[in-house]
Amino acid sequence: MTRAATAVPAMVDETLELFESFVAVAVRHRLLKAEQAEKIAEKAEKENTDQADAALTLAYLTPQEVDAVQLLMRPETVVPGYRLTGLVGCGAMGVVFRAKQAALDRDVAVKTISLKHGPDKTGVDRIYREAHAIARLNHPNIVAAYDSGFYHG
Repeated sequence: MTRAATAVPAMVDETLELFESFVAVAVRHRLLKAEQAEKIAEKAEKENTDQADAALTLAYLTPQEVDAVQLLMRPETVVPGYRLTGLVGCGAMGVVFRAKQAALDRDVAVKTISLKHGPDKTGVDRIYREAHAIARLNHPNIVAAYDSGFYHG
């Protein structure tokens, strides 16, 4: 076997590993540039830490963006019946994702709120009021609300 032939499987393994990594997901969803991803991966490896922590330490991502990437790494387990397909945006309260509603095979937006520091009754109440208000509206220029609820807190 030639030297080049043995290098190909190693490159394939590294490529597969990259596509599963935190930084690869962040790059794919345009939250990081390739150069930033490299620096994060190097820092994480050098300091034997998580890539998400390295991204925060280097200030390349906000805590909300880190949460979004971590959710995008497991797109079918975040909200039952929906598969996350992309990122719309991050805000102070949470993240909005593009998703596919499995039962009806339609594209939807899924708005999540972060409850990492425990449920914030005011924030939860606000989200429920928003969902109920939107559900009562019917206009071509207003997004329709199809569902709301809690999943794993």
